Amino acid sequence: AGRSSTAAAPPPVGTGGTTFDYLQQHITDSQMARIPLGVTDTLLRSPEVAKKLRPAVDVELEPLDGPSHGFWDPTGPNGFVSHRSACLAQWGNRFLKAPSPACRALVHLAGIIPNVCYTYPGLEHMEESSSYVHPFISKCESFREVLTGLQVDTMAVQDQEHAWLLLTFVCCAYRSAVSHVRHGTRHGTDARCSAEPRRASALRKLPPWLSALILHFEELLGREWHGSPEYSELVLNNWASSQESPHDFIISRETIHQVQPIARFIATPDEEWYRKLHLVLEAEGGRAISAAHKTIQPAIAMRDTGAVIAALTQLAQDVASLSNFQMQQFDQKDSRGEAVMMQRLRAFVAEDLSEEDYAVWVYAEGSSPLLPALHAILGLRKLDGIAGPLQEHWQMQGRRCMATKHRDFLDKLEMGVSVRAYCLCEWRKASVEGIAALEDAFNNCIEALLRYCSLRQRLVSRMFPDVSKIRLMNAEQEQVIRTGRLALLQMRRVADSHRMLLSRQH
Repeated sequence: AGRSSTAAAPPPVGTGGTTFDYLQQHITDSQMARIPLGVTDTLLRSPEVAKKLRPAVDVELEPLDGPSHGFWDPTGPNGFVSHRSACLAQWGNRFLKAPSPACRALVHLAGIIPNVCYTYPGLEHMEESSSYVHPFISKCESFREVLTGLQVDTMAVQDQEHAWLLLTFVCCAYRSAVSHVRHGTRHGTDARCSAEPRRASALRKLPPWLSALILHFEELLGREWHGSPEYSELVLNNWASSQESPHDFIISRETIHQVQPIARFIATPDEEWYRKLHLVLEAEGGRAISAAHKTIQPAIAMRDTGAVIAALTQLAQDVASLSNFQMQQFDQKDSRGEAVMMQRLRAFVAEDLSEEDYAVWVYAEGSSPLLPALHAILGLRKLDGIAGPLQEHWQMQGRRCMATKHRDFLDKLEMGVSVRAYCLCEWRKASVEGIAALEDAFNNCIEALLRYCSLRQRLVSRMFPDVSKIRLMNAEQEQVIRTGRLALLQMRRVADSHRMLLSRQH
């Protein structure tokens, strides 16, 4: 009876006793601790982790607590997307009423870009005439006196950002019109041969009064214009909603149908879909990274491995949710118009880029902080340290084209203790079961990031089907991510076996 009751009792957890007891207990602990890879299995096996999880990023979103969140604050509920109401306070009626005549002129010029800049009739026959003036250039010159009187310094921050958004679209259309008249529709062929920097080349194609306005905005906002709207203007602040409300609007996959782009270049359904897709990714992805950072940093400071595991499990779920959203969009949408859209957009946003550089820009989402933030919080190598096209893109157009708050947030992530560094410190101290749970939680994040990058690659392939090198574009990045996987339990087993060997020798 004594033997049967002893056999029915659960095996003890822990170490101690003789070397033989230590070895046997270590094997028992390892068998009990081996959790299958996968977020669902982790939650089923560790209910204490599930209790610490917060709701998914796209469910039960909390409203903003007044004006405490800055316009570009990545820790707010809108993630990396701008924090504001759906319709700016002073602009009214979907921005048709602007706070000044100069702002109304910018709204008008940005609104006529799709019609005047691309579909103007007879352009191919008229452009050879020396007296020909592009209609959009004529429109801009007619508003010259009004625009030069724009009082930027006295505007509110959100009005400055909105005027900057419209101004970058207007300048890109102006530059495209100048290039179209001088060189026809050719673009991108001399991108790598020209020794002139993009910024200098773009400013040279603008009249002095428009260049002066651009430079004034750059000094005020801390961002540069390199001939095309950066990601902050193309996506992160380029949205408005028909639901006019004094309260800040929260973007998610449930509310994205209420959102429309403010400024467009070609005004096609594909362009609108492309903007909305990335609005959801940046909003929900920013919320996920911010929530993980808020939990992980205090947990690391207190060496609370359970909280770190819970935060990593939640982060893996959130990144997987972003991948599922992209997959769903790809499966539901016809991709035949996407390549045409990208070529039509190229005259405005990537005139001096080669086809491969243009594809890299789309893959990395321009100057988006999403991918570098995921690398930073997990402790993977920075994008500007990965050899290949991503490194070149990130060094030239990445960090310095971000909003200041996004750069500061990214610096904070990179300077803090990363999750990978914490894991490599704790594997000797935590229990075997805790080590296995920590290893799987971290590797789940690695797998989710790999899948997300794979879907970014698929998006690029849809939009650039003729570029053969694109399939290898993110190979270096994926190799860095795969190398970041941890084998903490194996490291512990090797270390313990060495200890036991030494104890036997002594």
